[in-house]
Amino acid sequence: MERTPSFLKWLASSLAGIALFTGLFLLKGNGRALPVLPQASPTASSSPTQVEPARDLHTLLVTVTRDDQHIASSLLIVATSNVSKVRLFVIEPRIVIDTGASSLTNLATAGFETSSSNVQRALTNALGVRIDGSLVLQRLALAGLIDSVRGVDIENPSSIRVPIQQRRDLVIPPGKVHLDGSRAAAYALVRIPHESMVVRTARLDMVLRAAVLKLPNDFERMKQTLSALGSLSRTTVPTGDVANFLLKVKRERVWKAAKSINFVTVPSRLVPHHSAGWQRFDLERVVQQVSTFTKTVFVAANPSSVRVAVVSHYPSDRLLVRKDFRDTSYVFVDGGESALPKVTHVRILGTVSAQVLDNLVATLGLKHVDVTRSDLAKVRKSSLHPIADLTVTLGVDYRALHIKGKA
Repeated sequence: MERTPSFLKWLASSLAGIALFTGLFLLKGNGRALPVLPQASPTASSSPTQVEPARDLHTLLVTVTRDDQHIASSLLIVATSNVSKVRLFVIEPRIVIDTGASSLTNLATAGFETSSSNVQRALTNALGVRIDGSLVLQRLALAGLIDSVRGVDIENPSSIRVPIQQRRDLVIPPGKVHLDGSRAAAYALVRIPHESMVVRTARLDMVLRAAVLKLPNDFERMKQTLSALGSLSRTTVPTGDVANFLLKVKRERVWKAAKSINFVTVPSRLVPHHSAGWQRFDLERVVQQVSTFTKTVFVAANPSSVRVAVVSHYPSDRLLVRKDFRDTSYVFVDGGESALPKVTHVRILGTVSAQVLDNLVATLGLKHVDVTRSDLAKVRKSSLHPIADLTVTLGVDYRALHIKGKA
């Protein structure tokens, strides 16, 4: 008897398998056939269950980077709860922040070393001000944004020479001038020798303010304008949330009335000598700057993220505490310098449980600390917000503990 060729057997079994799979796919319940839907393309819009709910932003960090990804300057846009008023806080790039790396870094370098989300979190921890989202623009993105609104008009305080292309400079005269994207970006990012940081950041502030004012007044067009910047820009929240926030704050009366203020800084002692010029936030004055505008944007008390302003006579002691806080619920904040008490002192400024305090003492390796507690009723009535949940002033006892450990 003749045998069936093996390839015919394979073909028959394959066809049978395909038919069975197709039948199972098309049949449902009592045998009713369902239509086969075409597969969604990768560019299709997400289904309603996949869309993230819109967030109502009240603060937005706008950062501009140079071609080497280092941050040139950042602007924190803060709105009141009903967005009836807006204030712009300028953050200079020399500010020292803690991104969780082995060593501290400044804001300018952090833009190159870590993600935008890490930078946002580090600035939130250092300031105690909630940052709801970030918009990061590379130089070409800033130029593209300005070209999309057909350039900006600025009031240039004095004649300035800016590089436009290799081996080509452009002199921008004083007075009112109109700049296209490439010229505006070059003007905003140029570095003049011996120029103060306040003057340098003021140019970027001027350009950004003019650009935002000319952005579209329609949500979809605003979103498309931001999305068109592509990989030259990035956000830490959905682009639609950024577009919605900018749409609210750019209303002519609100935006034109918005004041620009540089966050107050002082020299940082936590960095090596070769990092001269690095700054830290002057916490008390920064809190005053924000509190006099609004108290709704400060970071809320959170037992899993307790901000501790650490003060010491020796900067090295504060760096040791930073290491002690690693992998704990305590967030290190540089509180600056003070006299050296015999016993470490803890001042409770916010709502902190006894367990949080006990764990803090244990984390520092101490058996006892002096403790004082602020009157919470007075704190709530005060026009100012506390600089942190706790302040710790390191004493001789903490220093002796670590000197003994090294011996």
